[in-house]
Amino acid sequence: MIRFRETIREARAPAIIGRPCQDNANRNRQSVRARMTDVMLEIGFAGQPCDPDMLRLHNFSDAEIETHGPAAAADARKRAIRRVDGAPASGSPLKGGAAS
Repeated sequence: MIRFRETIREARAPAIIGRPCQDNANRNRQSVRARMTDVMLEIGFAGQPCDPDMLRLHNFSDAEIETHGPAAAADARKRAIRRVDGAPASGSPLKGGAAS
């Protein structure tokens, strides 16, 4: 036999955990930098020059470009390096790296 509940419990609001002001500010800063890094990689692999005008076309403000541009460019350079000989990158914990 199927029994139905006669009362429906009200949904409870989820509790807020953490410090929303500082956590959200850090999270937003990192996401802008990561997004800018991805855009710089795409622009570079397409063979186009990556300048502030190009980043403005991808909806970055002047303040974001000035603040996060140098760090995002450094991250994009690090991620753009390719090893084709099969050797691990320097500092890798695998055999042959500088850390072994």
